[in-house]
Amino acid sequence: MKRNLISLALILLVGTVMLSACASDKGPAEVAIKAAEEAINSVKAEAVKYVPDQVKSLEGALAAVKDKFAKEDYKAAITDATSLSAKAKEVAEAAKAKKEELTKSWTDLSGGVPKMVEAVQSRVDILSKS
Repeated sequence: MKRNLISLALILLVGTVMLSACASDKGPAEVAIKAAEEAINSVKAEAVKYVPDQVKSLEGALAAVKDKFAKEDYKAAITDATSLSAKAKEVAEAAKAKKEELTKSWTDLSGGVPKMVEAVQSRVDILSKS
């Protein structure tokens, strides 16, 4: 009987320690997820215009992190949420690069169109004289 009480007490002690360890990771996991969510939301508006596929990937990864959190896998949630913040930064840089590329293309195109119009007008003038 005494042996069963000691075993039961030991099991309760181990269970309590495990629960407190899991509970101690819950707070940091919530903070990490919130930080990742804020990082994604801060780049989302601009990035969705230029790299929508990468934004969808980020949102999917955020959903996966939240799912891990819901399943109480706090350590994995913390790790993945931390990496999401870095990925959000990469997406912001990719959006910026794409925007610069498109701006350069537009500048080149808008500079070339008037020259083409002049050439066509010149050719029309020559043809109308003959």
